[in-house]
Parts: sequence; C-alpha cells; structure tokens
Amino acid sequence: MLLSTQIMFFAAAYVIHQYFGVQNSEAFSGDLALQASNPMAALVMQAIGTGLGAFLLPSLMFSVLAYGDIGKPLKLNRYPSPTQLALTIGVIIASGIFIALLVDINKLIPLPESLASLKDFQQKYDNLLHAFFTGVTPVRLLLLTLVLAIMPAIGEELFFRGAVMKIFAETRLGIHGAVFFSALAFALMHFEFYNTFAILFMGIMLGYIYVFTQSIWASIAAHFVNNFTQVFLKYLFATGVISTDVTTMEHLPLYQTIGAGAITALLLWLLWKNKTTITEESLDLEPSNNSNQ
Repeated sequence: MLLSTQIMFFAAAYVIHQYFGVQNSEAFSGDLALQASNPMAALVMQAIGTGLGAFLLPSLMFSVLAYGDIGKPLKLNRYPSPTQLALTIGVIIASGIFIALLVDINKLIPLPESLASLKDFQQKYDNLLHAFFTGVTPVRLLLLTLVLAIMPAIGEELFFRGAVMKIFAETRLGIHGAVFFSALAFALMHFEFYNTFAILFMGIMLGYIYVFTQSIWASIAAHFVNNFTQVFLKYLFATGVISTDVTTMEHLPLYQTIGAGAITALLLWLLWKNKTTITEESLDLEPSNNSNQ
C-alpha cells in the first residue's frame, strides 16, 4: 500500500507540475491550504495519489498475490439482483439520514488533547471542499463526481470490503467481526473525529450489503450513491439552485433520525431475506433460497 501510494504520488506530482503549474509538488501535497489555492491540481493529485495509489492498486495487488486472481476473491464476478440493488440503495439513503443522530452523539465526546490537530485538519479540508465548489461548472462537476464519488466507491470498497474484510473473515473473528473491524479501519482512516460513529455505521452497512449480496458491486453502488448525493447537493448549493447547504446541517429532528434508523433496519432485514446463496468461496454465511451468482 505504501509503495503504490508513493509511486502514484510521484506520478501525480509530475502531472500537476507539468499541467497545473505547481512548482513545489511535495509542499503542495502536504498543505491543504495550498491545495485550496489550486483546486483542480488538488483534485488530480487526489485521484492519482489516493484513489489509485492508496486503495485501488493495493487491493488488486493483494488479490493477485494472495489468490492468483482478481474476479473471484474480490467478488467482482458476481452481481446483485435488481431486488438486492434496490434494497441496497434504500439502506444507504436511510442510513445517510440516521447518521445525523450519531454525529450529534459523537459531538458529546470531547476531542482528546492528543488529537487536537485533527480539528485543524478538518477545518482545512472543509476549506478545500469549499474551493472545489467555488465557481463550479458542469465540467468540474464531472471531475468532482469522478474523484469524490466514483473512485472512492470503487477503490475503498475493493480495499476495505474486498481485501481487509476478507482477511478478517478468515480469522477467528468470523464474518460479523470482519464486518465490524473492517468498518472500524474504514472510519479511522478518514481522520474525522466527530464523524467517527457515522462513518463506522456506514462501514458496517456497506459490510453487510457485501455479505448479503456476495457482490462487491452492490457495496460499490451504495458507496457511490452516498458520495454522489453529497457532491450533487453541494453543487446545487454552489450554483444557487438550493439556498441551504444540506450537507453541513448539524442537527435533524429526532423523529426523522429515529424513523430513518427504523427504515434502515427494515430494509437491511429484507436484504438479508433476499441474500445470495453461498456455494463457493463464501464469507461463511448460511445458504438461503435466493441466488444470483
């Protein structure tokens, strides 16, 4: 992972120097304030360095080196049924509302002094996001969709659900432990203290979506819907179509979040009822009557 990340960041450094006028790419990659001054270069660097180098390539390399194949170990050769896909999208949309409650709870926990730098990091990253959407055009929206929605959905799902979860599932942790600890790794690698519970919960949902459908494409679709919703809502706000930045709303009425939580549980239960039959290379789930392999 570290090697591929370094290689791809070197490639990104060359691209942003040659085509985006970044003179000191090393300083640029480590300074979010500098990146906010050149958002297009920052997007390209994030796509190549993080999207490809940190998640996608390590996942593919792991699969080839450990199993000699890519499709079967990462469940790329299996597709969710239309019913599973519809339930998957419903789960992730309802979860996106429910996690507002988790953010509220998370904020009741004071940030430890040892992690004080995370607050500054989060502020700088919020400024970078603002720069991404300042003066946004439809063309930049396409780039934002690629970098912030498509690539994270594919790369992070292959890494956390396809590779990390598979490693955990083959230990004494079992499938449920694998779902939880891969989701925990997913949450911690986002470095967002006050969103830790929310990201952990979304990681758990994505994990069970993967388990119940036995298809990485289902969790990729869910991850994409979640991220693209955020991107598109920010685009609508930045272009004046809506007057409120919904993505930054810090509190929702309790009846909405609790209701969304109940809907999430119901849809996840229905997805479990429609889970894919396991016949080979499973994540140790019991068989069901539904199959889509």
